[in-house]
Amino acid sequence: MILIMLCMTHSILGSRGAILHWRRLERLIV
Repeated sequence: MILIMLCMTHSILGSRGAILHWRRLERLIV
């Protein structure tokens, strides 16, 4: 599920946006 969300975020926001969003998700998960 996380990988799917990351792929969708990457498609919608682009590479930079996806990286920033991924960091936020990482903080929530950890």
